Amino acid sequence: MISLHTVYDFGKEATPNDGGLHMIWLFFSIPVIFALVIRYFNRRSSYEDTWYLGISRRQHNEGGLVLFMFIFGLAFICINIGIMATYLDARNIYYKKLYRTIEGRVEKYQPMPPNGRGTESFVVAGIPFTMRSQAFGFSKTAIDGSPIRAGLYVKTSYQFDEHNLDDNNILILKTE
Repeated sequence: MISLHTVYDFGKEATPNDGGLHMIWLFFSIPVIFALVIRYFNRRSSYEDTWYLGISRRQHNEGGLVLFMFIFGLAFICINIGIMATYLDARNIYYKKLYRTIEGRVEKYQPMPPNGRGTESFVVAGIPFTMRSQAFGFSKTAIDGSPIRAGLYVKTSYQFDEHNLDDNNILILKTE
């Protein structure tokens, strides 16, 4: 009998911010940088110069900043709604134990390219898995220190995606 130890457990390691922390930095940094650039150019030109249709350069630049921040904020909200929906779906499946469990040897292992762009994939008991660095669930690739390799015996509980059969989300991973 093979002795297995837990490498990943969604209930203990996943947080709603997985995959979305970079968006928080973008939400706050890009509008601030944009505002600083606008202020810099406003200082260098006369505020009272009529620029277009009777609108001064200052009014145009400040209106552009408000429009930019509105559009960027709307995009931020839409993206994070998608991230949170994915997280809550995985969380629901994990806690209600609606996941599937299989075990077997890792086959058809394809590591992520050395440049870090692309995906890593493998098959266990005929079920395909694809690793991405920004996914919920187990998403470590060989570059990130994943223990997965060809021939390794694993037991995995995963979120089955009937719409995308190659994108099964690993919620619990145990290895030999």
